Amino acid sequence: MASCGDYTLQNRVLKEMHRERMARIECHSKKAFVEYGDGDGLWLKELKGKALGTQRWASGDRFAAMVASSGGRRYQELKSFLENCVNGVELGCGVGTAGLMLAKVHPRMRMTLTNQPQCISLAEENVSFNNLGDRVTVSAYSWGDSVESFAADPPDFVVATDVLYHASVFDKFLSSLEGFAGLRRERSIRVSQDDDDRHSVKAISELVCELNK
Repeated sequence: MASCGDYTLQNRVLKEMHRERMARIECHSKKAFVEYGDGDGLWLKELKGKALGTQRWASGDRFAAMVASSGGRRYQELKSFLENCVNGVELGCGVGTAGLMLAKVHPRMRMTLTNQPQCISLAEENVSFNNLGDRVTVSAYSWGDSVESFAADPPDFVVATDVLYHASVFDKFLSSLEGFAGLRRERSIRVSQDDDDRHSVKAISELVCELNK
């Protein structure tokens, strides 16, 4: 039977191994220019393997490309909507792809990027890499928490990409959406889906129906 001393030693070894792994990830992670849309792009740094929110994901890339694209009539409704927005919030910002591209393409827009505390410093680095610190801030926010800190200046819109990766997060995510929608008189939620997220979209659609009553 292992003694307390054995467990203490094992924990110390595991912590040291974790520190070494994080150091290797940081050492091999450099910013790179990622092109989106019609030749526009962002300088982004990733820390693959550190956390889910410290690397790029497909939906964020697709959204950034859509925002940056001239797109003709295809994205005209989205572009018209965004042109009238000056204040946005991104939930689960990850490395910041979606929120940063919105701020870059729309010079009047202010963005607040939110995520879990362990992802904040990387998002802040990417804000700095793209010289958007005058209009983009990064804040720790956990889904399901109160949105009162946003009440003084309610966002015109909330965006989230590639965030519903597990059923355990659905209820808290929906709670946050409902909280943000409640800060404004005009309440609406628009959903884009891939083939593999039908369950989550159904739940969000039900919330939309409730808000629009």
